[in-house]
Amino acid sequence: MFASLLLASLCLFAADAPPSLAPTKADVPYAGTTEFRQTLNVYAPATKPAKPTPVIFCRWTHDHVAEFGGDPNRIVIMGHSSGAQLAAYMAIDERPLKAEGLSLSMFKGCVPVDADTFDIPAVIELATANRKAAGKPEPKYGHREIFGGKPELWADYSAVNHVAAGKGIPPFLILYDSAAALTPDQAKRLEGALTSKGISAKAFGAANTNHGKINADLGLPGDPSTAEVLTFLQTVLK
Repeated sequence: MFASLLLASLCLFAADAPPSLAPTKADVPYAGTTEFRQTLNVYAPATKPAKPTPVIFCRWTHDHVAEFGGDPNRIVIMGHSSGAQLAAYMAIDERPLKAEGLSLSMFKGCVPVDADTFDIPAVIELATANRKAAGKPEPKYGHREIFGGKPELWADYSAVNHVAAGKGIPPFLILYDSAAALTPDQAKRLEGALTSKGISAKAFGAANTNHGKINADLGLPGDPSTAEVLTFLQTVLK
């Protein structure tokens, strides 16, 4: 299934990609700048398919994916950690897409991987409680600072607060490390917010993993999270 998908990936360092998965096109600017951190790599089939294939990711991708044989109307948006928070937000809150003349209908699914900020006020409260229980001080740069230190904005930045029926939110597969301190609660909050509005969602907690490993293992044979992703893709990309 992965081989038949066209993927675009934001990368800080193109050299991080393993030799067996060299990009079709590397370091492509997507934001109209020459900043290296605002480039992406494209992974496409060696031969451009006769029929446009489904796509994982978005942004610049929607406008250019057809050049590589992808279908801009069959995108599955995916991200890890902070990228997962952004992927979920983009697939739920229609405002950023509307500003670009797009809509949620471009997404066929969303797969956020091990994010802890779908409900920002809740994660701040839980993280603070956990630190107090462990006798640890508040960090100098934690969730409060990351999200601007303005509680009045935290609710608006939270994907769970923008879930509503009838606006085209796609199905979700929410992956998380089942032994983590914060991500299980956040995954279940997002799952509950979606299913309560009749939107298909499944939170899957992976065992024997960690925040980095759950992402690094995606695509490997025998990986339980990968099996969940493949099943999800087969369902949403029929």
